[in-house]
Amino acid sequence: MNNEQLQSVYYAWCRAQIVRECFDQSHTSDPIESYHDLFASSSGKFVIIWHGLLFSVVEFLDKFHEIPLSIAEEVRVLYEPLKRFRNAVFHVQNHPLSMKYDDLIGMPHALLRVTRIHEECGRYICKCLDFPFPPFVGIPQQLNVRISPDNKTI
Repeated sequence: MNNEQLQSVYYAWCRAQIVRECFDQSHTSDPIESYHDLFASSSGKFVIIWHGLLFSVVEFLDKFHEIPLSIAEEVRVLYEPLKRFRNAVFHVQNHPLSMKYDDLIGMPHALLRVTRIHEECGRYICKCLDFPFPPFVGIPQQLNVRISPDNKTI
């Protein structure tokens, strides 16, 4: 993976991180009984988007055979369920209660496992770019970002 591709996957991971932080701030400290309960809660919308965005990061790293070894087994187990979940989130399904959600939702400790994948992907990407981890959310100065003269677009 070249530096430009690393920066691209970093941006994608940051988008997932922003949504994850929204989830972290939105849910109560009450224990989550099940994934099904979580999705029915007001915090569920953040989990749905976070998981969908995170899959694009995992998919990109996998394409370049760059999945960190520390999570290789978890990614192997969760890859297809997370992919189907992402597809169910970002593509209109033929049935409103698509089974694509259940593959991931029904897995034991899925939220903890997805969180670990998220953290380790972020740690790996930051290490490759020589960025601190955890990064702040935003555009780090180290990136070669071109801002338009009107300061409205990158």
